[in-house]
Amino acid sequence: ANELPEGTKCCVMCGEIRGCNPGKSTKTKSMKSSEGYSQDTVVIPNQNKGLCTLCDVEVWVIKKNETEIKWCKGCKNFKAWCTFGEKGSAT
Repeated sequence: ANELPEGTKCCVMCGEIRGCNPGKSTKTKSMKSSEGYSQDTVVIPNQNKGLCTLCDVEVWVIKKNETEIKWCKGCKNFKAWCTFGEKGSAT
């Protein structure tokens, strides 16, 4: 197995090597609203269980059964997107 640079992990969804952030997400409101923020700001917060800050706002589709899922920042797990109700598009 290849060694990753110190302070990095591979995102469990996209597979990209990302820096680790021991605290909360470093995304600010201005970063969330801008379409192209720097890849340097994409990190894997400890509380995200290996999921980077780009992937934790996406809706994912499980191909086998076409279920749409999204990361729930409250329960720290994936949930069916339909269970988010009006908050389903929130980041």
